[in-house]
Amino acid sequence: MCPTEVDLQVVLDNGIVQVTLSKPQGSITGVKYHGVDNVMEVIDKEDSRGYWDLVWNPSDRDSGIYQKVYGTEFEVLKGDANHVEVSFTTQWDPSNRGKLVPLNIDKRFVMLQGSSGFYTYAIYEHLQGLPDVNLGETRVVFKLRKDKFHYMAIADNRQRIMPMPDDRGEGRSEKLGYPEAVRLTDPINATLRGEVDDKYQYSCDNKDSMVHGWISSDPSVGFWVITPSNEFKSGGPVKQDLTSHVGPTALSMFVSSHYSGVDTVPKFRNGEYWKKVFGPVFIYLNSAPDKSDPKLLWEDAKKQMQVEVGKWPYEFPASEDFHKSEKRGSVSGRLRVVDKYINKEYINGNSAFVGLASPGEAGSWQRECKGYQFWVRADVDGNFVIKNVRTGVYNLYAWVPGFIGDYKSSVNITVTSAGNHINLGNLVYNPPRDGPTLWEIGIPDRSAAEFFVPDPDPKYTNRLYVHHPDRFRQYGLWERYADLYPVGDLNYTIGVSDYRKDWFYAQVTRKDGRGSYQATTWQIRFRLDSVRRNGPYKLRVALAASHLSELQVRFNNPRVQPAHFTTGLIGRDNSIARHGIHGLYWLFSIDVESSWLLEGDNIIFLTQTRGQSPFNGVMYDYIRMEAPAGTVVLDNGIVQLTLSKPEGSLTGVKDHGLDNIMEVMEKEDFRGAILTSFASSDDLRPAATAGGVTVLVEREYVVLDNGIVQLTLSNPGGFVTGVKYHGLDNVMEVNNREDNRGYWDLVWNPSDRHSGIFQKIHGTEFDVVQQDANQAEVSFRTHWDPSSRDKLVPLNIDKRFVMLRGSSGFYTYAIYEHLQDLPDCNLGETRVAFKLRKDKFHYMAIADNRQRIMPMPEDRLPGRSQKLDYSEAVRLTNPINAALRGEVDDKYQYSSENKDSMVHGWISSDPSVGFWVITPSNEFKSGGPVRQELTSHVGPTSLAIFLSSHYAGDDILPRVRNGEYWKKVFGPVFIYLNSAWTKSDPKLLWEDAKKQARVEEGSWPYKFPASTDFQKSEQRGSVSGRLLVVDEPGNNDSVNGNAAFVGLASPGEAGSWQRESKGYQFWVRADVEGNFFIKNVRTGVYNLYAWVPGFIGDYKSSVNITVTSAGNHIDLGNLVYRPPRDGPTLWEIGIPDRSAREFFVPDPDPKYINRLYVNHPDRFRQYGLWERYADLYPDQDLMYTVGVSDYKKDWFYAHVTRKHGQASYQATTWQIKFPLNNVRRSGTYKLRLALASALFSEIQVRFNNPIVQLPAHFTTGLIGRENSIARHGIHGLYWLFSIDVDSSWLLEGDNIIFLTQTRSESPFQGVMYDYIRLEAPA
Repeated sequence: MCPTEVDLQVVLDNGIVQVTLSKPQGSITGVKYHGVDNVMEVIDKEDSRGYWDLVWNPSDRDSGIYQKVYGTEFEVLKGDANHVEVSFTTQWDPSNRGKLVPLNIDKRFVMLQGSSGFYTYAIYEHLQGLPDVNLGETRVVFKLRKDKFHYMAIADNRQRIMPMPDDRGEGRSEKLGYPEAVRLTDPINATLRGEVDDKYQYSCDNKDSMVHGWISSDPSVGFWVITPSNEFKSGGPVKQDLTSHVGPTALSMFVSSHYSGVDTVPKFRNGEYWKKVFGPVFIYLNSAPDKSDPKLLWEDAKKQMQVEVGKWPYEFPASEDFHKSEKRGSVSGRLRVVDKYINKEYINGNSAFVGLASPGEAGSWQRECKGYQFWVRADVDGNFVIKNVRTGVYNLYAWVPGFIGDYKSSVNITVTSAGNHINLGNLVYNPPRDGPTLWEIGIPDRSAAEFFVPDPDPKYTNRLYVHHPDRFRQYGLWERYADLYPVGDLNYTIGVSDYRKDWFYAQVTRKDGRGSYQATTWQIRFRLDSVRRNGPYKLRVALAASHLSELQVRFNNPRVQPAHFTTGLIGRDNSIARHGIHGLYWLFSIDVESSWLLEGDNIIFLTQTRGQSPFNGVMYDYIRMEAPAGTVVLDNGIVQLTLSKPEGSLTGVKDHGLDNIMEVMEKEDFRGAILTSFASSDDLRPAATAGGVTVLVEREYVVLDNGIVQLTLSNPGGFVTGVKYHGLDNVMEVNNREDNRGYWDLVWNPSDRHSGIFQKIHGTEFDVVQQDANQAEVSFRTHWDPSSRDKLVPLNIDKRFVMLRGSSGFYTYAIYEHLQDLPDCNLGETRVAFKLRKDKFHYMAIADNRQRIMPMPEDRLPGRSQKLDYSEAVRLTNPINAALRGEVDDKYQYSSENKDSMVHGWISSDPSVGFWVITPSNEFKSGGPVRQELTSHVGPTSLAIFLSSHYAGDDILPRVRNGEYWKKVFGPVFIYLNSAWTKSDPKLLWEDAKKQARVEEGSWPYKFPASTDFQKSEQRGSVSGRLLVVDEPGNNDSVNGNAAFVGLASPGEAGSWQRESKGYQFWVRADVEGNFFIKNVRTGVYNLYAWVPGFIGDYKSSVNITVTSAGNHIDLGNLVYRPPRDGPTLWEIGIPDRSAREFFVPDPDPKYINRLYVNHPDRFRQYGLWERYADLYPDQDLMYTVGVSDYKKDWFYAHVTRKHGQASYQATTWQIKFPLNNVRRSGTYKLRLALASALFSEIQVRFNNPIVQLPAHFTTGLIGRENSIARHGIHGLYWLFSIDVDSSWLLEGDNIIFLTQTRSESPFQGVMYDYIRLEAPA
């Protein structure tokens, strides 16, 4: 495979791809592939098709000089049958001073045998003594044929048919606020008329920009830029940059000032020596049958990207400057966070960004651009492993979502060679914090995405971003500020306003109508019941972006000069204009003199003073007000004392509705006598009393009390009759019967009976299992008696409640046991239910973007609501809160997957109290990580559900037969209560509850349960390994099992875990390389199961895995999953992810809206979407044409029945149309049909003959009882059917597959498809 040199050209050819390069310049003049003589733009000059370029300037000049990197010398470095590498070098000469960048550059191109593409990389070198220089940008550019490549893809949900480059010229477009943005007025493709095109709308974070490119439909060819590592990019994992854009152009950006400004531009001074390797990046070409769905090529490109990532660092580069694996080491450790005002214990650095970069100050990595960076995400426990680190000296840096500021290791880290593994052990990050949180706005995640992003002006729409998670990428959103605030600026009131709706995503200037721009001043209004006069408060202002801005901060006086604080002029990241939602991160910690504050109402004025353009402004990340350091609060629910620390002066006494009975006009240290002892506290939880935990046993009640929470239980029933906390005598619904407030219950039936029997679990024996000052555990037991046959479930049940010293809540768990001689039974459901006071708890939260003020339970009654198609769903016609009129309420709209349901609950605003159900582990739940279940709903009710048939049907129910012995521990779950200042923003309590959930998760398995059936850590082991995927018959090349779900469950068949319910399950997500580590596994015998997003089917280990004890770590090594595959893909519909989420989900009927889910990622949770099918297809059914239709728009999310008249329903038949240029008559084709859900359905499949009668070419038979369509689930159980397709059923030319869902007794019968694929014969 030696390169061919012809005149001024070099040709690399491996029989798959042919690359032509100019000699000695090294420009890519041609790429030949799959019958296309040249995929590069042939009408461009040869040096403007594929090239390296840069922008630079001498140190004494501000404007940049654009330069293409031309080689002056050519050399073949390697040329054999397997590998070719060529070099194009240029050496700087003093005669070029001021004309060419003073760098020596070596461009390389590499081609490998059997590879469908080529690699390119370059070595840049600044020798000592060369002139000073700034390197503003460098990249590789590929300009493709505009007559071929029209479809661009940069992410699963960011791909589309693009405008032509001609559309951006005069006569076809209107120029907008800057040259990159135009509005298409007369595009060649008329369907794009009125849209905006702007290359910055397609930028990506480094971490998300591993593959992007273009697709030609005729022939069906893809051209992809794959970046297997970001080690050579600047600015860290969330630095944004360009990807692909109209041209058609595809880029690989290495250095630029985009979204950061000149801070990330390398500057070389005083003869500094520097050398860096950029790349290699892989240029991948792929193909499919003509007119295939472009998603086919995109999915293949993603898989190839995983292959390249798995091969990093490459072994082939000939340059010694590229470090191979033997010159690389690794660094590991565990990051934990200490924030005493959240929790006095360590908090795991869950999902922290952890990286190695050149030594510097904390946070300097985001401006570092000369060296290499190596970043990973920590797991839920804060563990991280950074592999393949080049030899060198680094600092370890990190930042943790949910916390402000930056971590930096205290010492430099030196990586020396292969095998040099450095384990840093436990690292502790102490984020900036002086005192307890008074209030906060936003989420500390270095982005403004959580704030209000308006709809664009309809004149300036990019349709890709309508109803899109990245809606901030629309053009001109900055102008909407003046539309929303035409006269006065933004006013935000703590405890009343909602930052998701009331805080604009960017503080921008306001155009005044005369062509100039005005500064804007935002106000934050908040109350302080008392002000500590002898200590400073602290305001933390974290910015997600800034462009030529100055933020001035004033307290209670908008005119005070100078301002109380100013940032000075900061930022050049231009993220507002470039639709970035974040740029560089800035954190300002402002000392707030107590004299600036008032007792009562206060206002903070935030003025962005610079007003030269519409793009001056800042994006906020997060704002927090802290009380002075050392504030101490003692609260027993009756009286609240506030003391200064360390003096111990009594500064406030709150009692009986009075905020402070002390003389507030006195100085704090004159208000009350000095106390000799006191306990410190969190900002959201009152401190524990010194007396520890007490248990009071009375004839009818048992009371557990730790000075924070008081729990009252019925004796011996074990019902939660009362929970006293923070001045509320009872948070439970006092109007309910005592056995209907908080309780364990179940639904069961004897084996010979189908209907379920509801039973609350009533204890008959009570016992104090453990009691001391630190812990109390009580037991309520019931033993089955033969006299209860067919009346009570034949189980022995032991309910436990636990209270710990200093804990703001209580735990509950239960042991269920079926003895060998007990009757057969089915256990249909079991759970814990908590019914809270409806006069207090009105705000419900189950996720960051799923929380709202809820209806009252009375709103669901006749006269206030209209019943809908099933009893759980009503339309509110006359609710008590008139703002909810017309909305739908249905408890199933608030279901969550097990993996996402760690914390949920309710908030009272007066007093400000939260009640949360925290599930620290899912090991005791059934059905695996994506099994869906109820959480909280109108009542106000909160649930911890352990078993049910929801979203799964009877398949998942435990059936105990023939004297089978069975025992299982459900829980413990933690019932957590927290509090804040009256009328605080409810997000404050939610954020605290999430942090507490992480604390509980980090404490699992708990040490406190007294039952020997709950296994402690010393009785548990661990299992690790790496999952690889081989998805090509006869080819052992593997891809990493990136983000695979990997779990241990009872031995069974592949996929049996999703129906397993008697045992325990332990699941994790693999990392990008397929590595997994399953900790805290109970002793027992298991199979290892897995499924990999992007691939069909289920993996199961070939042997059982026995976990015996603590320290029993089992390393399974490399495991290989071979997903079902006979032959190459002809076409595919959807994404194999076990969900119908990617398909078309319609807007609901306006009569049946839940406003929470308008423009929401979970839009499928709206009521009645199944009825929209008949609206969209009133006469004929769905027809999908492969290569023309788009499954995101043209494939309805559920294959449902069609209502006929008032009471009957019709079967529906969908069609898939596709061409076959030729049919192989000697082989069998294969249709893979993956379903995400089914309810009483039967799919019959026919090829090219819709009237074939019994039997159809294929039928699933009657399947499914999941009811996911009615319950807004988007998925239920997973079903995979592999259908042999006889070649005689197919035609050369146009073909049609008919999919008939034959069962039609109700509107909810149907299936949701996950993925469909047709394979050619093996």
